[in-house]
Amino acid sequence: DEVLFLNRRFSRSSRDSNHLGGSPTCALEADHAARLDEEHTTSEDGSFVHPFEKEGPEVQTIYYEGGKTISKRMHRLPTHPKHHEGVSSRALGKHGDYESSQSYLDSLLNYVWPSYGQSSYKLADMTNLYNLSYLGEIYVGTASQSFLVIWDTGSGSFLCRSTYCDGCPSATRKFNYASSTTWVKQSPQTEKTVTYMDGTQLKGYYGTDRVCPTSSDNSCADNFKFTAIHTATGLRDYEDGIIGLWSGNTLNSLYDDATMFMPKMTADSTITQKVFSWYMTGQSGKSYIDFGAPNTAVYSSPSSLFWIDILSDDYWWTNRVTGVRWSSGVPDTSTEYKYSSKKGLTDTGSSCLIGPKAEVDYFKNTILNTISGVTSHSGWGTQFDCSDANIATLPTFELLFGGYWFEVKPEDYIIEFNSSTKKCSVCFSGYSTIDYWILGDAFMRGLYSIHDYDNLRMGFVPFVGSTKKVPVKATTTPTTTPPVVALNLDTSIFGLTVGEFLIIAVLVVIIVGIVVLLFLFCYAQLALT
Repeated sequence: DEVLFLNRRFSRSSRDSNHLGGSPTCALEADHAARLDEEHTTSEDGSFVHPFEKEGPEVQTIYYEGGKTISKRMHRLPTHPKHHEGVSSRALGKHGDYESSQSYLDSLLNYVWPSYGQSSYKLADMTNLYNLSYLGEIYVGTASQSFLVIWDTGSGSFLCRSTYCDGCPSATRKFNYASSTTWVKQSPQTEKTVTYMDGTQLKGYYGTDRVCPTSSDNSCADNFKFTAIHTATGLRDYEDGIIGLWSGNTLNSLYDDATMFMPKMTADSTITQKVFSWYMTGQSGKSYIDFGAPNTAVYSSPSSLFWIDILSDDYWWTNRVTGVRWSSGVPDTSTEYKYSSKKGLTDTGSSCLIGPKAEVDYFKNTILNTISGVTSHSGWGTQFDCSDANIATLPTFELLFGGYWFEVKPEDYIIEFNSSTKKCSVCFSGYSTIDYWILGDAFMRGLYSIHDYDNLRMGFVPFVGSTKKVPVKATTTPTTTPPVVALNLDTSIFGLTVGEFLIIAVLVVIIVGIVVLLFLFCYAQLALT
């Protein structure tokens, strides 16, 4: 079975009525901390078919306290119970060129079947939620029903909210299996339960149907095995499901590879390359996924593309993290620091960069110590006024991943988590209980990342307009151990820094003193009269 690394770091709290469009959401409970992700499948008689369990890191509660506004160039969140407002089009255009052919037969087929030989399909522009999560459309059933789901490289199955879910909010979109002429529920009835790293738990019934990443019938995986959700804990109202895109490398007899989307889509659609490519931007851009042949037109330079083979002993898109260095913003940009070699997986279902505590704390604390007014926060760990975080001067660092130095810039790791008070934090988390890295969106933004199933490798290249530099192949092995860096927090008193508190306290003492003197003066005057 799969271990799932979806780790969406913004709130499931219902305490803010303006949170992500105003609909209440479930609180992310810290008691899921010690349990990583587990999935098990049981048959109708309750016996286990695919047992799997794994201990993992703590996951702290994270709150998004505000979110009243979203970039105008970003799709708006759902405000109407029946649809997701602002998604520009559900009739998705083709992307990429036809495969080259000069035969009269191919020309005729292209005329009568416009998608004949199409080498790739493009997912509609995704919804970017504050640089914390990316949601894209998917089409299920016959006739097709559209949903907005998380496309997650940290998990391997597709689970979609359905009309089996009597307890799901009535305002949410659900796959109506009764309206699909191609839905087949698995017999004997088999229930699937998936618990993700952030505490989200989804349960449902296995079945098969047509599943498509675009509205084109020719992009579909036919008779694809997925889970129609009947119980959902922690799935937000605007999230209709989660689809996994892990590599499936080293699949064993306990895992059902029929639930892997890309191999099935490649077999059934017109694409010939078992490849998908993420184009991931910040809020000022448009993010999407290409399925099939990568779009070379978006490469910053064709010669800049490079490939990293993934490790052969797990399910994910992994290689090893072995070092860190600074590009700018600190006095020493020449030293390359060594990290003990640990697996790192690129994960589009995680918002932040997560890793072993000591190694994360080195660059996290170094960055935070360059920002004034940093105080503690119960959810994010630290907070500071966004105006104190000058993006142009904050440090940029590089992680050595798969033998290449990957740049992580301030615009990648700074998150404004409260739009009302303009509070920001850094999107890093370190845990003493883990010995691996989760390289989430903060790591992958600014890159066109290609996931190649046939050759079990990942390709990376900055896209045209990206501010990221091309990752550089390491020529030496770092040997210097990074120093221990303590975090210098401003002590907070009633939410104020010590300086702010002292100024207010002095003013209060002066005002009280003046009031007392006036009272004594008036009392003395009355006594004299």
